[in-house]
Amino acid sequence: MSRHEQDCLTALNLVDGLGAVRIAALVERYGSPSRVCRASAAELSAIGGIGGVLAARIAGVLGSREWEQEQRRLSQNSARVITLLDEEYPELLRHIYDPPPVLYVRGSLSCLQPWAAAMVGCRRASHYGLRQAARIAQELAQRGIGVISGLARGIDTAAHQGALSGGGNTVAVLGSGLAAVYPPENKRLADRIADRGALVSEFPLAYPPRPGNFPRRNRIISGLSTAVVVVEAAQRSGSLITAQLALEQGKEIFAVPGAAQSVTARGTHQLLKDGAALAESAADIFRELNRAPVDAGARDAPPAGAGERTRTLPGGCARAQVLSLLGIEPLHVDILAQQSGLAGPLLFRYLLELQLEGLAKDVGGKRFVRSGV
Repeated sequence: MSRHEQDCLTALNLVDGLGAVRIAALVERYGSPSRVCRASAAELSAIGGIGGVLAARIAGVLGSREWEQEQRRLSQNSARVITLLDEEYPELLRHIYDPPPVLYVRGSLSCLQPWAAAMVGCRRASHYGLRQAARIAQELAQRGIGVISGLARGIDTAAHQGALSGGGNTVAVLGSGLAAVYPPENKRLADRIADRGALVSEFPLAYPPRPGNFPRRNRIISGLSTAVVVVEAAQRSGSLITAQLALEQGKEIFAVPGAAQSVTARGTHQLLKDGAALAESAADIFRELNRAPVDAGARDAPPAGAGERTRTLPGGCARAQVLSLLGIEPLHVDILAQQSGLAGPLLFRYLLELQLEGLAKDVGGKRFVRSGV
């Protein structure tokens, strides 16, 4: 994608009230971000759901003072932009229902490969919960697996700290802009994360931590991950929202058991009753995913078998079915979904795994062929 198209998509992301779904709809309607930015306010206001005020914001955003300020902030915060149209955009996140059109990144996303686990839980965590989060995150990190969380107080903080203490990498997905780190006491931790992994946000750099940001943030946490580990959660909590989003995205859900009468364990125990996998250690996660862990102390090497990428994952039969449907002629995902009977998120997961193993290829336009035939 050209730099101009990237700039235009970043500009659209600055328009407060537009959102990922509307941006995607506008780009699809006009054919490119640049054509959206060239549209007049009168033309845009005629589109359903976009009134005159929002249309004026869209038409005037590229080259505006706000846009110029954002470019300066990128340099000041050592941040960069990855858009949905870039090859560097994380593949797992690309295939969720409403992928963020723009990611602001400080650091490196390389720790998402070959896979990464999200760890979430309540902010007012117990001492037990904090210990378990830090321990399991440390075990994952020692085996070369990136840990994703949200930099919030409580379990999130413990997960990031555990990954760092294990000598590994971690990704923090913020519910604010990268220049407005929240909570403020985690600014030093954020700097450490950026040095060893990455800070990520879909929000403009100076965007404040509004309450509505965090549910949106949760879909990115689950979207970047292969599995989601819930450590402590009340019966109604953001962590359970993240788990639900992960289920919709076809991800594996794990829950760490807590004390029988603990309020903060009710959510995780309900997840276990509903079929989530038990996670008492990182070994349980590897076992459930049928992935061989890296030996402790060899965290600089890739996970065992990563070069061959021939491990069998849950749903191997369904994945083999997807592979059998692919041939030399490109097939659209809609046809693959009809023929395989698989829901979109699960189908995209299998297609991604087949691509990573060199067995399938994305030829563009959501069309896939089998490699080597």
